[in-house]
Amino acid sequence: MVKRIIGIFIPVFICANLLAQNNANIYRVAYLKPKSGGMSQLLAGIKEHNKKHHNKGIMRVRTYRVVSGEKSGWLVRTYGPMTWSQVDEFVANSESKSHAD
Repeated sequence: MVKRIIGIFIPVFICANLLAQNNANIYRVAYLKPKSGGMSQLLAGIKEHNKKHHNKGIMRVRTYRVVSGEKSGWLVRTYGPMTWSQVDEFVANSESKSHAD
């Protein structure tokens, strides 16, 4: 009787754990180092790029300026949050491939 109960509860417990997994929040982070004196030109280019490629859809982009530390003066761009399926969708999207060049 105990073996039967254990034999029922273990598979039920495993299935419940598999189905209870939360979707992961995946972020992509990119560092950009502007050329000397080119920060305003880079920011203008990023603004134009965001209007063209990131105005809708799953890819939310935020840009931050690093103000202290090793990478002071660099920009940090974060993409997300996304699930793994959204990452796969973004990678497979031909429009996202064309704007990466």
